[in-house]
Amino acid sequence: MGQLRARRKAAKMLVAVVIMFAGCYFPVHMLNVARYTVDIGQSDIVAVLSLFSHWLCYANSAVNPVIYNFMSGKFRREFKNALEKCRCLKSAHVYGGRVGGYDDRSLCHTATRLNVSPSTRSNYHLASVREARFKVK
Repeated sequence: MGQLRARRKAAKMLVAVVIMFAGCYFPVHMLNVARYTVDIGQSDIVAVLSLFSHWLCYANSAVNPVIYNFMSGKFRREFKNALEKCRCLKSAHVYGGRVGGYDDRSLCHTATRLNVSPSTRSNYHLASVREARFKVK
C-alpha cells in the first residue's frame, strides 16, 4: 500500500516536471519554427519575444528543484522547522538575545523540541517570554 502511494507521488512529480518543461521550451521552439517557415524578420517585438522565450528555458532549470522539493513531504517538514528557527532567532535579536535573565533562543528551541503544533509552540514561547520578562530577580 505504501509503495503504491510512493509510486503515485513520483508519477505526479514526473508529470509536473514534464508539463513545466513543455511550457518553458514551447515558446522558443515555436519562435524558431516561425523564423524558418515564415519570414518574420527582425523587429523590437521579435527581439523581446526571443529574449523572453530564452529566459523561460533558463527558468525551467530553476523551477525543477522547486518542484522536486515542494512535492516532498519531508522537505516541507524540514522547511517549516527552518522557518521556525529563523523566527526564534529574530525574536532573540529583538529582545537583545536575553530576556529577564533567560536566553530567549533556548526558550524558543525548547518549544520547538516539544512534539506540539506550531501554534502551541508559539503560545509556549510567548508565555515563557512573558514569564521571564516579569520574573522578579
